[in-house]
Amino acid sequence: AAGVPAAPATPSGGVQAASTAGVTPVTCVPAPGMSGRSKAVLAALAVVVLAGIGYGIYRMVGTHPASTAFQAMKITRLTSTGKVRDAVISPDGKYIAYVQEDAGQQSLWMRQVATEGNVQIVRGSEQAFFGMTFSPDGNFIYYVRNEKQPLSYSSLYRVPVLGGESRRIIFDIDTPISFSPDGRQFAFLRGDPAHGRTLLMIANADGSNLHTLASRALPGFLTESGGPAWSPDGKLIAAAAMVEGARHDAVVVSVADGAQKPLTNHPWVMVGRLAWTPDGSSLIMAARGQESVNSSQIWQVSYPAGALRRITNDLNNYTGVSLTSDGSGLVTVLTNVSANLWMAPKGNAADAHQITSSAASDAGRGGLSWSGDNKIIYASYAGSQAGVWSIGPQGASPARLTSGAHPYFWPTACGASGSIVFASDASGNLNIWRMDAEGGNLQKLTNGKMDVYPGCTPDGRWVYYASMSAGTPAVWKVPTEGGTPTQVGDRWAFSPRVSPDGKWLAVHSLTTREGQMVQTIDVQPLEGGEVKSLPYPQNSDFGRSLQWSPDSRAINYIATTKGVSNIWGLPVDGGQPRQITDFKSERIYNFAWSPSGDMAVSRGAESSDVIMISNFQGNEGR
Repeated sequence: AAGVPAAPATPSGGVQAASTAGVTPVTCVPAPGMSGRSKAVLAALAVVVLAGIGYGIYRMVGTHPASTAFQAMKITRLTSTGKVRDAVISPDGKYIAYVQEDAGQQSLWMRQVATEGNVQIVRGSEQAFFGMTFSPDGNFIYYVRNEKQPLSYSSLYRVPVLGGESRRIIFDIDTPISFSPDGRQFAFLRGDPAHGRTLLMIANADGSNLHTLASRALPGFLTESGGPAWSPDGKLIAAAAMVEGARHDAVVVSVADGAQKPLTNHPWVMVGRLAWTPDGSSLIMAARGQESVNSSQIWQVSYPAGALRRITNDLNNYTGVSLTSDGSGLVTVLTNVSANLWMAPKGNAADAHQITSSAASDAGRGGLSWSGDNKIIYASYAGSQAGVWSIGPQGASPARLTSGAHPYFWPTACGASGSIVFASDASGNLNIWRMDAEGGNLQKLTNGKMDVYPGCTPDGRWVYYASMSAGTPAVWKVPTEGGTPTQVGDRWAFSPRVSPDGKWLAVHSLTTREGQMVQTIDVQPLEGGEVKSLPYPQNSDFGRSLQWSPDSRAINYIATTKGVSNIWGLPVDGGQPRQITDFKSERIYNFAWSPSGDMAVSRGAESSDVIMISNFQGNEGR
């Protein structure tokens, strides 16, 4: 990071508008939205800081790709439970395999498309299922499942499509597999957190002859958001990767020598699971970019030109893609999420009341905090409501503080000064900015490679944040009024939070123990001193929920059990965690304590089902 440059001309203004939870040290915890998948995400913390809030960080730069309306395209909903987490279609298009989550347990199901019959083929488990793949002959389903021990490792299993005994094929796998055209081999990704890299591995169909084809290290690692895709001619394997700054892309790897090449030059924020079209002329993928602020859409990318066309063009969120062998049918999971703000006096869920009410609201999922004049500052990405907003605790007269095309993340009010700091990629990279309480006088405070999770000291003088400027996530600080940022310590850490009494700094940290990455909450005096490491709560939502209690004596976090979230507190001086709220439904996305001890909560519901898209392919841009 360097000194503060002049702020670009970014529009701004003050526009008015209407159970129990144990705590244990764990080797790895997944990034948000990855369903307990892998340890490699910990090595690749840029995934966390970019996707920690689960929304698009995008850039309005470059040329907008053509968006073609496919008049003949047909969309069919195949499930209606609202509980689907992942789905794939068989090569012949006759079956759908999907993961369903109910009351905190996940199970694997098979649906016959023609008869609409459903049968459970792997019974429910608290361990997460993901990454299903049909065998080339359609007789088996390969899937990845988290293991109970060792924690956060996953294994590849195989089960007959109509049910039967599951057989473990490979231990330590972090993505779905992709078969070679002849079905004799498959590829997958494996995290190597001790060396800060991700490996593209190849094995025989029975799991033997395992070897590494290629690897990528921080900050340009292969991501685990979807897994690899083997090309129809057998010469290439495509996978998602971080390529530069905050940009993701699909990377094509040569099977012959492991050489790698990015496929597009588009400012992707997230690239999910990939699938080659049968003729190898393009890839289909679920991805989030500049045209979809808060949702992942389905795209077609030509090969080798990298020309783009959108298959979907709406405000929904699509997860994963799977194609039939002839390319006539595509299956994905459509997810709808709503979030509204609630007020819980003194943290009492029984007295909580909702203060925003839009059915399409996204209030607070991008972060929230309290200002010195007792207002809630929050981020929203719902269509025309995107930006930073201010609202009173009774919910009256919300005020939009920002305008313009770029999104804002983690808005945090800085004490009595009235300043608000946030992260934005308005200048190209993700950096820390400040603005006045009314939304004016924007100033860029940092110029690092990836600066995120800002938080102020109680006196409003300093902003602490996480940055990739040193190559790995570390804590930095910068004066709120501008100046030269400086690094705070050399530990691998992010999500820094200064205690309300101004005496302590808490960070989400990673260390290596016996060759494995262990995450902890580290607490130390703000001016330096002995570090105290607390075991990270196993069922805590990753990183983004870290907050101090109002009395500076505990670390508060979000814990989700059986689909219901609540706030818990972990005492800094030791002891068992204590449940603070007792909500009976919905998920919590963010929360913040007011100076008087009231709690603002962003919470809502999610609904996910399988859809099939047919007649979706075009010929332009190849």
